[in-house]
Amino acid sequence: MTASARRALLAAALALPMCGCMSERAVRALGVDGSDDHRIFRIGSVTRLMMEPVLWRLEDTEQINFDRPVGIYLKDALPPEFDKVTLRMLHDGATGLPRAFLSAWCPGDVFTASMGALFGADVYAEFDSRAEFVRRLWDPRVRSAMRHDGPRESNMGYALMMMAICDELGTTPQELCERHLVEPYGLSDTSFEPGDGMRGRVAQPCAGLFPLLVPRGCPVPDGRGGDVSMFAGGMCSSAADMLRVCHVIRPHLARSKALFEELDMGGGRKALCMRCWTRGGSAFVGFDAVDGRAVVVLGNCADRLAGEGLETLDSCRERFEPGR
Repeated sequence: MTASARRALLAAALALPMCGCMSERAVRALGVDGSDDHRIFRIGSVTRLMMEPVLWRLEDTEQINFDRPVGIYLKDALPPEFDKVTLRMLHDGATGLPRAFLSAWCPGDVFTASMGALFGADVYAEFDSRAEFVRRLWDPRVRSAMRHDGPRESNMGYALMMMAICDELGTTPQELCERHLVEPYGLSDTSFEPGDGMRGRVAQPCAGLFPLLVPRGCPVPDGRGGDVSMFAGGMCSSAADMLRVCHVIRPHLARSKALFEELDMGGGRKALCMRCWTRGGSAFVGFDAVDGRAVVVLGNCADRLAGEGLETLDSCRERFEPGR
């Protein structure tokens, strides 16, 4: 096939999904001091930040010892590489465990990743059953990374930690969320499993930067997956609820420092941030590193929201207070 023919074929493929597309389906929510925005978004990996008060509660009440090896709590047998891997190491990404069980040398993994990039499929769906997840922990490639690789952010490591915690306590992510997060802090929009009264406020997942073959604003698969994906990034929430949790976290940012990246706000100012962008959703939470002011930006498209969040942080003049 000639180069011109390939370009024509690509142009045709890009044009196909345009039929019936409505760009106004893309919506945003910006949370700052006093935000009362209760639209519900899928917040992806930022789920981990929202769960921090839950983990603190479990540690402070000595229900879970995060410095014990994960195999003590998990019901499934693990490879020997995990013998000295603690729950805290999984939380902090200090294990070398890959972000996802995807290898550039495995045709099946390449296909899975490609479907996510091109059409919005969930790259984690391939490992969503517990049996498949544990089986992949025994994969020689994963075990090699555990022995030789350095720390990295890992949704899979976080999922393994949460599986072990739920095994030990005989509970589910939803029950943990309700008991230690929703009820204590009066959250009305936060859940792993939105109830009927919440579903009408869930923003429809749409394409943004990704997937590549679905134009911005077009619907993408709402593949929230099952238990394994839920542990690492299955939470839904709103700007109002997330600001309430930011208020809880703000005095204790050092306790969760492993989750944050540091971004430059300009003028010598720094922000501690956590962000997610994936199929049909994006989230950004940022704290001013000096005075702790916070901002939340949510979208139902896969967009990079850090710029908007940092600009908002920089423009805020009053100290952050909890959302009302």
